[in-house]
Amino acid sequence: MSTYWRKRKYYTGTDYYSSVSSQEYGDDNGIGQNAGYTEEYQQPVYDYSSYYQGNQQPVYDYSSYYQGNQQPVYDYGQQSLAYNRYQYDEQALQRYRDRRKREENRRQLDRGRREREESYRQPDRGRREREESYRQPDRGRREREESYRQPDRGRSMDRENRRQTYRSRNISEEERRQARRNRRLREERRRRRRRRLFIALTVRLACMLVILAAVISLARFTMSFVNPVKRKVTVEAGTKLDVKDFLKREKVKGSFVTDISKVSLDHVGEREIILKVRGKERKSRLIVEDTKAPKAESASVVINVNEKLEAKDLVKNIRDATDVKCSFKEKPDLSKAGKITAGITLTDEGGNTKEVISNIEVVVDREPPVMEGIAPLTGYIGEPISYKSTLTVTDNCMGDIDVQVDSSKVDTNTEGTYDVIYTAVDRAGNKAEASTTVTIMEKPEN
Repeated sequence: MSTYWRKRKYYTGTDYYSSVSSQEYGDDNGIGQNAGYTEEYQQPVYDYSSYYQGNQQPVYDYSSYYQGNQQPVYDYGQQSLAYNRYQYDEQALQRYRDRRKREENRRQLDRGRREREESYRQPDRGRREREESYRQPDRGRREREESYRQPDRGRSMDRENRRQTYRSRNISEEERRQARRNRRLREERRRRRRRRLFIALTVRLACMLVILAAVISLARFTMSFVNPVKRKVTVEAGTKLDVKDFLKREKVKGSFVTDISKVSLDHVGEREIILKVRGKERKSRLIVEDTKAPKAESASVVINVNEKLEAKDLVKNIRDATDVKCSFKEKPDLSKAGKITAGITLTDEGGNTKEVISNIEVVVDREPPVMEGIAPLTGYIGEPISYKSTLTVTDNCMGDIDVQVDSSKVDTNTEGTYDVIYTAVDRAGNKAEASTTVTIMEKPEN
């Protein structure tokens, strides 16, 4: 009988040899045959006379030990002793484990206390490290700048490794030429693949564009049957509108719902037009554009020194469908007497331009204006009198002339003859005067 440790527990057992190990087989197979067994084999006989004596525990009986087959006979008394020893060993082992666990907990507590005391004694390492990092320059930036200044080390190292490999292998010149030839062939095949890929992508893109154009054309063709009115109509400024301009087909008939007489075609812009086609009102957008440049003639003028001059005074007979603005291409110098030319640019609402060259004569104006058509006038009692009906005023320089009529002595309610004085003043301040008479009389009945 022996005690042994297995799977963290104590066990007690008895070593014995089985009688099967001493059996012999008569032939090579021996399976399913009993040629090696003897007839003296007997079944075990248990001795119950000594069973449960004293302590009510079984006792092993070695006197009836089997003969021949060497089978053991168990004594239950010895088994009771082994069981008590097993219980004692198990309790001792449990006490040993508890003691080890308490010691391990005590060591862990001591270790934690020592670590806390050590952390209290040492300074703030994190703060010192941060301050040290602040004092240090930007290492990453320096490394990047250094890498920018350095050549491509990786490529040079790969090239040097290849060279060393060639030298170590003792590659012949013919093999090197063959390797270069193979490299060129690979590059050529790579270029061909890229070219084929580019051509394939180009063809696909072209096919997609063609399909898209076909779809758009088909959609427009279909919409022409659904809606017979054009979505937008573009006309030249100054032209007349017709219903046929808004219809897609000539056979379709329609009429304007919008009052065309109130639609002005003298200005560039967009307007909404409503038409009635096939018994249904439909909308269209009218776009008025001006694509023709304006036309005009130059006008030669005489002006006084330092007189104000506008660009529109140098052109005449302006013809265009829209409004035209006049501007100097370069402002003329009117500070001294003489003859000069000026360029005038005409611009309409459509952005079309026309340039006209005009002559300017700058003089020192000392001549007064000339008044003509002044003659005696006749008026009737109680009726107003037109004093400037026959008056014409001319001047050697361009510009408006201020003409004033002094009729303060005229009494339109009393018959008689009264004096009237005319005064004309040009821009230079030259003055001209003239006088006439007005006769007031009764208006005849017939």
